[in-house]
Amino acid sequence: MAKPPKGFRDLEYISHQMKKTFFVIANPASNSGRTESRLSSLRDRLTREGLCNEFHISKNREEPSALALEAAQSGFSTIVSVGGDGTSSQVAHGILKSKRNLKTSLALLPMGTGNDTVRNFGLPQDLDGGISLLSKGTSNYVDAGCAEFNLNGLPRLRYFLNSGSLGISAEIAASINLAKEHRRGTLFRGKAIYFLGLLKGLNSAKAFEVTVCLDDVLSFHGSSLFISVANGPYFGGGIKVAPKASVTDGFLQVAVVPNWSKLQLFRAFPAFYTGKYVYDEEVYSSKSHQIFCKSETEVFVELDGETCGKTPVSFRLLPRQILMVSPR
Repeated sequence: MAKPPKGFRDLEYISHQMKKTFFVIANPASNSGRTESRLSSLRDRLTREGLCNEFHISKNREEPSALALEAAQSGFSTIVSVGGDGTSSQVAHGILKSKRNLKTSLALLPMGTGNDTVRNFGLPQDLDGGISLLSKGTSNYVDAGCAEFNLNGLPRLRYFLNSGSLGISAEIAASINLAKEHRRGTLFRGKAIYFLGLLKGLNSAKAFEVTVCLDDVLSFHGSSLFISVANGPYFGGGIKVAPKASVTDGFLQVAVVPNWSKLQLFRAFPAFYTGKYVYDEEVYSSKSHQIFCKSETEVFVELDGETCGKTPVSFRLLPRQILMVSPR
């Protein structure tokens, strides 16, 4: 049994562990729309195994967050995310927004394209393994993140699980999501979408002038192509954007890539997948609890694979604030 954070009443925690009720949120559009045809049989299976009290199919990209908020506030012990990284991020956002995040477990059934979240949190990457974990696993507290940014000139707050970024990485995320929406039924699916999106982003990369402060200390000022702020190692369908990151270490891992030429970018292409790019002497890499980025011109911000707003942006670690269904 996971040890509750300081200040959490033991009797409340034990009671929460004993009463398990499952609220399932499924995204039919995940995995380029291939998930939709599998949801009926999945609902039947979860119901038979006593792992589903309510089953909801989301109608749009943002609805999982609202459903998770409602479920957490209604007292469900476990909210199950069925889909990919975007779905799990939206569900986590709803749980954290409910302020019942220390009492409500998040479980992931991976049916997406990239599935970076389950990689980062050490969870099964297949559906059968996810269902087995839902049945037999325990709940452990892990780190999450929070970002504040601009959207249409107004301040916004968004929670995240894996990572945030700005610059070409955010534009790559937008390109990948657009490809997912328009390439259903074509050969461009799965990992190919991520690979092509990365190539397109590298080819159209534009630098921006930015100031980066780590824990209120000026750490970088200059020209950059992209900045990643990671809670876990993986991003974009298996790209090891932050090899030193851990979802339990209490830090966010930061990497600032300078204004490299296109030739330098393409030469570094394999290093982005392995994470070795952070060891380049020209790449600024560090860890921090809070990161603030302000650019001279507005730059897109991405969280967990979804473009959500523009700079300036502040990232903050939330230590041990998500109760995740995990292996014992």
